[in-house]
Amino acid sequence: MLRRTCWTILPFAFMLLSACADDYTLPGGPRPPSAPAAALSFGSGCKVLGDFDRGATPDSMINQELNDYGRVLADADDGSNLACVDSAASALRDKLKATLDRDPNHFGKSFLSGALVALIYASADRIGANGGMTLALDTALQRVSASYSYPADADAQDSCALQSTDNCMDGHSVAASGFAWMAAYRYRRGLPGVSTAQADAVAQIDATFSSACIFSGYGRATLCNGTADSLTAGTATTLSLNIGQQYPAYGFGLMTSVAAAVLGLRASGTSYGFSPSQKAIAKALFAEAQRTIDATAAPDTFYRTCPKPVQVNGLWQASGVTVDCSGVGGNYRPQMYAQNAFYRAMGVDIPSAGGYLSDSFYAGHFNDSRNDFFSWGRYETYGGLGYSWWVSPRASMPTTDAYAPRGYFDLISDTRYAQGWACDPDMPSAPVRVALWAAGKEPIVFRADLPNEPAVNTACGGGTGGHRFSVQLPASWAGLTVNQTVVDYLGLRWTTVGCGMAGPRRPDGGGAARRN
Repeated sequence: MLRRTCWTILPFAFMLLSACADDYTLPGGPRPPSAPAAALSFGSGCKVLGDFDRGATPDSMINQELNDYGRVLADADDGSNLACVDSAASALRDKLKATLDRDPNHFGKSFLSGALVALIYASADRIGANGGMTLALDTALQRVSASYSYPADADAQDSCALQSTDNCMDGHSVAASGFAWMAAYRYRRGLPGVSTAQADAVAQIDATFSSACIFSGYGRATLCNGTADSLTAGTATTLSLNIGQQYPAYGFGLMTSVAAAVLGLRASGTSYGFSPSQKAIAKALFAEAQRTIDATAAPDTFYRTCPKPVQVNGLWQASGVTVDCSGVGGNYRPQMYAQNAFYRAMGVDIPSAGGYLSDSFYAGHFNDSRNDFFSWGRYETYGGLGYSWWVSPRASMPTTDAYAPRGYFDLISDTRYAQGWACDPDMPSAPVRVALWAAGKEPIVFRADLPNEPAVNTACGGGTGGHRFSVQLPASWAGLTVNQTVVDYLGLRWTTVGCGMAGPRRPDGGGAARRN
C-alpha cells in the first residue's frame, strides 16, 4: 500500500548502500552514533577521525584543545569533501557540549581562550558555508558566546605589563580574533549582540598595538620608550618581548591573529582598516622579523642572538646575554607565517631592507600530533586565517533563509532503493541533506547530490546542481513506514515530504507505478 507521506517496505533482505551520521532531532529515531575513529596522517582524510577527542579537554592541556579545534576547522574548510564537513559539525557539537556541560564558564577563564573561540566560530562559518550547520551545533555555539569573555584582570594575571619583558600582545590579539568571529557568527545567524562583539574585537585590536613595545634605546626607566611617530621618523624600532627576551614570534607572529580578527570583522558585515599609527607598528614588526632572520644560514631560521634586557637600579640595560630568537628549543620558524598578502590588503608597506618577505608558508613545520605545540591549532591560525584565507578568500555562510527546503520521495524500487530529490531554493546549486527515517531506527542521513533533470532545477528555484538521491535501505527496515525529511542549507529548519506533499510525483510530470 502506498501512503501519502511515506513508503512501506516489503519484508526483503537487502543492504544499506550508504549513510552519514548527523544530529537531527527527527521523529522516528534517536541521533545516529558518531563516526568511527581511524588513524590518519597529516594532510589527508578527515582530520576529526584521527587523534581527536570529542570530550572535554582538561584546562591544563590548552594545546590539545587548540589542536582539536584546528582539526575541526581543517575539515570544515574542505568544501571538496562534504563528508568531512559533516563530521566536523558533529565533532564540534560533541566537544562543545561536553566542555560546557562540565564547565559553563570554560571559555571565560584563560586570556588565551580567544584563540580557541576564533577557531570554533571560523569553523562554524565554514560549516555553514558548506551546508553542514545543524540546530544542535547552533545551540552549542550560542553557549560558547555566553561563556566567552576576556578576563578583566588578564594582563595582571599574566604579569605582562608594557614595561616588562613579557608583553601582552598575545592575549589581546587572540581575544580580538575570538570576538570578531563571534560577531561574524551572530551576524550570519541573525542573532543579537553583533555590534557588542564587533566593538570588543576592535578594542582588542587596539590593545594589541598598544601592547607592542616601541624601543628607542636603553638607559631609561621605561623599556618601551618610543612612539609610533618615532617609528616613522626612524628613531625607534619594535622590540617584541616574551619570557624575558626579544621574541619576534610574539610580535610579528601574533599579527596572524590580528589578520584573523580583521577577517572575522569583515564576515560580520563591517569593514576595518589600520590607522596610520597601527600601520607604522605593523611595518616595524615586519622589519624586526627581517632583522632577526639568519639569511646567511638559511632563509627559514631565526638568529640565536636576541637580547635579554635587565633592569639595574631602576634603568633598563642590555644584559650582554643573548638567546635564541626563535624561543626555547629553537622551534619558531619564519616560514610558519606568510603575512605578505594580509599586509598589502591592509595598506601596510612591506619593508625592503631584508630578503624575508613573508610570502612563503611551509606546512612541513607543523605535525599531526594532538599533543604537540605546533600542530593543527597553530597550523590553522598561522597558515589558514593568517595566510591562505587572504590569498584565497572564503565565502561566508549565507544569511538569507527565505525558503523552506523542498523535495519529493519518488519511490522505493523493486531492488529496494529509496529514490527522490531535495533542495533548498535559497542555495539552488548546492546539495542539501536528507534524512530517511522509520520508527525505532536510526535515521539515514546523506546529501542529495546525484544528477537531476531540468524540471528539478526549475522546482528548486533555478541554477544547476545535483539534487537527486538513490539510497538502498537496510534489511532491518523491512515492513516499516519510511519518511523523508529535507534539511535546509542553513540547518535552521526541515520539511518532511512524501509521496504527495511537494509537487508532482516527478517534476517532469511522469512517474512509475509502485506495487506494494
